[in-house]
Amino acid sequence: QTVALVAALLFLAKEVSPYGTGAPAAACVTMTPKHVNPSQTAASPYSISVSVNNYKPGDTVTVTVSDSRAADAAGFRGILMQARNPGAEVPLGTWVNPPTDTKLTKCTVDGDSVTHANTNLKSSGTVFKWKAPNKNVGTVQFVATVAEMKEKFWLKLLANKAITYNSAKNLRMNTVYLAITAIVALKALM
Repeated sequence: QTVALVAALLFLAKEVSPYGTGAPAAACVTMTPKHVNPSQTAASPYSISVSVNNYKPGDTVTVTVSDSRAADAAGFRGILMQARNPGAEVPLGTWVNPPTDTKLTKCTVDGDSVTHANTNLKSSGTVFKWKAPNKNVGTVQFVATVAEMKEKFWLKLLANKAITYNSAKNLRMNTVYLAITAIVALKALM
């Protein structure tokens, strides 16, 4: 009897939280968790911010997940985040050195996505590191599904900005533009 009771409790515990150790592979494309409840339609308290405007091959980009609520209510328990071309469904690049209570996962290649490792509360301002591929993959948009709890999640939140490939030509063009802008500003002051 005791063995049967323990087995039943373990089975029920597993059924209550089937994805407590990370998003399932089935969520890779749609980024939809296999929770019973639909995603939230109200504005998300979560924001995703990117540290740069451009990337070069092999660059490491800082991506921060923040919560706008007061500190005592802030944080998240679940996440699935990827870098993608806008409108596309294939992850780009890889994530490195995942923060505490998160882990790298594979949708197409090892480490192309990052997810929660458990349901511990992750703090607002959690910093993730994304490594750009060793080639130009075009414009990159960071997208995440973030769960406050199993029953309450926001689907496919976009970062504050997309980043673009910074080739040497683009860098020269930006430098020329800045020089011309500075000359025009100086002439206006004269």
